[in-house]
Amino acid sequence: MIRRKNKRSDASENVEPRWFDDFQLRLGDIMRGERATMGKSLLDVQRELRIKASYIAAIENADPDAFDTPGFIAGYVRSYARYLGMDPDRAFVA
Repeated sequence: MIRRKNKRSDASENVEPRWFDDFQLRLGDIMRGERATMGKSLLDVQRELRIKASYIAAIENADPDAFDTPGFIAGYVRSYARYLGMDPDRAFVA
């Protein structure tokens, strides 16, 4: 079968280079970093906060579909932020 070659679009040629610090940190990334700094595993957090490790991972991955009851997400995020020494209200707004 003979295929035609597609012409490249000019959009890919006009892309500016990205710098090493040109990225955005999400709240979950910050929380994961704080947890790692504390030397805590997901199971450690689960034991201390009594929140499922899968929920903690879902908060860090920004995955609201992992929760059985979406109404509790705000409380989980605030509790986890407080545990990490972050401002709980500011963390939930982010």
